[in-house]
Amino acid sequence: MRKTILAAMAAAVLVSAGCATLFKDKISVLDAVAKKEEMDRADNIAKKALIIKELGDKRVVVADAVVKDIIPSGNIDYEFSVLVSIEAGGAQVECYIHTQDVASVAGLIKGKTRIKAVGDFGRFFTMLDNKNIKMEIINADIEVLGDK
Repeated sequence: MRKTILAAMAAAVLVSAGCATLFKDKISVLDAVAKKEEMDRADNIAKKALIIKELGDKRVVVADAVVKDIIPSGNIDYEFSVLVSIEAGGAQVECYIHTQDVASVAGLIKGKTRIKAVGDFGRFFTMLDNKNIKMEIINADIEVLGDK
């Protein structure tokens, strides 16, 4: 009886965590970059913190991008990063896409496979110039769209 209750509680936690991801608003990479620019213009650190929190509540959509590379992950929770580059408002955005689905990553071919990815906003990496932006997308679902 006790094992059944524990199993039911564990299942409820997993379902609620999955549902929380489903109900997050989605934004494009371009929208995320606009939020980064708003954050960069803010002088108040509390305003910056609110923008980061707001982005943390979003799912970022990479609509159609060619896989640039598959590299070891810099995020300790993931083995690999799928790297794609997207042009956004005159800046080059490099998205480091992380997923637990190693089988889907194994089927990707760098420079050839086009993907769609939807994942939780992770963070921006600080860059010295404004021409290149690096963004981390975690807990991603990757869909293969075909070849280039």
